[in-house]
Amino acid sequence: MDYCTECGNEIGEGIKFCSNCGRNVYKNELLDNTGSEKRFRNIIGYFKWVKSTILHPSDEGLHSSAVEFGVTSFVIQSLLSSFAIFVLGKTITEYIIELFLIYSHTDYSEVTLPKSTELYMKLLLLSMIYYFIFALVGFLCRRYLIDRRTNFKSYLNQLAGYSNLMIFFLLLLIIFILACNPINGTGSSSKDAWDFVKNLIVIGTIISNFWFIAYNASIITVSGKMKIDRLYAALVAFIVDGIGLYVLFKIITNAIL
Repeated sequence: MDYCTECGNEIGEGIKFCSNCGRNVYKNELLDNTGSEKRFRNIIGYFKWVKSTILHPSDEGLHSSAVEFGVTSFVIQSLLSSFAIFVLGKTITEYIIELFLIYSHTDYSEVTLPKSTELYMKLLLLSMIYYFIFALVGFLCRRYLIDRRTNFKSYLNQLAGYSNLMIFFLLLLIIFILACNPINGTGSSSKDAWDFVKNLIVIGTIISNFWFIAYNASIITVSGKMKIDRLYAALVAFIVDGIGLYVLFKIITNAIL
């Protein structure tokens, strides 16, 4: 399958012009025959799609882009969010254990932490499960409570398009943690630590609120007659998400942590 290098829209076989942006996609067809050129074209198309969704997230034409674009965005978000939790959680955990060992006079060899790679892979797995549950529940609630015409491909791209800005928020969070974490430094005062926590809460609140808005919008932003009020459908989705995450995370953490 080919994609428009201008907007990332999926291009069918024999199509000469992109149905979304009107770009002539036929004139360079002979130059794009090799696999490497096609992969490069798809990568460029993805980043152009991300840019378009950030500038115009409600553009319905972007929802018909290749489903790989939406999946790629969620994989990137999973990688970044799990890494942010990893660098922060691992540092804080080691700091707490160090304090515990000092005051409890326990031999350090008796306390062990999971290896970095193992710990990160577990966090990545949980992060991907998190996004999968939200995407699946959001799709089911929208399809069966609001609009029967909804298909998973368009919904996934819509949710990814609405939340693509989170990629930059997560990068900002990681940079902030690595650059400003007072626990990693020496001679840091309690005020430095408190300022770090406050700023961390602010950035975390922005990210969580943005995800809430994007997820809500992906469910209720439709046209046509609805079975129930859009906001109630979104509420049902969040309730089911909460129950599903609680049960699934409890099972997984008991099994692998």
